[in-house]
Amino acid sequence: MKALFEALLPAFIHPKYKDNHRFRKIYSSYAAALKDCNRDGYENESIVDVVFQKTKTYIQQLGARKIGIQELAILHPLLTQIALDANKKDLKILDFGGACGLHYFEIRALVKPETKLVWCVVETTEMAKRGEQLMSFSHGELHFFSSVEDAQTFAGRFDLVHTSGTLQAVPDPWFYLDKLLKLNAKCLILNRLGLIQGQEDIFTVHHAKLSWNGKGSLPGGFKDSRISYPFGFFSEEKLLAAVTGRYEIINQLEDASGCYPVNEYKIVGYGLSCRLKG
Repeated sequence: MKALFEALLPAFIHPKYKDNHRFRKIYSSYAAALKDCNRDGYENESIVDVVFQKTKTYIQQLGARKIGIQELAILHPLLTQIALDANKKDLKILDFGGACGLHYFEIRALVKPETKLVWCVVETTEMAKRGEQLMSFSHGELHFFSSVEDAQTFAGRFDLVHTSGTLQAVPDPWFYLDKLLKLNAKCLILNRLGLIQGQEDIFTVHHAKLSWNGKGSLPGGFKDSRISYPFGFFSEEKLLAAVTGRYEIINQLEDASGCYPVNEYKIVGYGLSCRLKG
């Protein structure tokens, strides 16, 4: 399924970068933007390696590390829903674009041990393969797949679908959003959205450093380098219409971490917690 997933790793917009390079070339499609990127965008093997190593280090240091207030705010919708459903035998969660499972390890450290999780990450083929090397740290709760369909076949109906900053980094956000909505999970959490006001979708090229990918410092043995990948901002109006066709929005968290300035366009950022209608 690698062809379907040219980019699922959640993007991290470094705060120092957000105030620079305000004029950006606008592209009509993901494919057009990809032609102006180096190392195949998110298919860059170095990104996968860095995210894997950072996640492994995070797991090894988890007992000594405290989760910060900003991280906790983003995780709060997940924690709230898990707390509401904690009496279920197995709480099934789809983490779309969840890299090497960092969100699972963060949440696992915050919820009571008797709350059982079936945590399914859908990622690029290469990222999923690397993530599988960390499954032994999860006591059988963490699983990786390269398609939504494979995850659904494994888990059945999900209680919670979560994605964080991923829809902006896939070739066709509407295709993948539709897949997530049709899962009919009881709860849908869309974190770190970057949206453009109006009906127009745009694609840009995001220029970053290798070290900005994943959580933590650049691991030893890696040389920091400049990377670039397509990044889209899609219509707030169309997204809200699609979501509210099936879901009721119960909370909105203001969060601009999935945004950066794009010329004269009005970009807004937030997260949504949604409950299935009916």
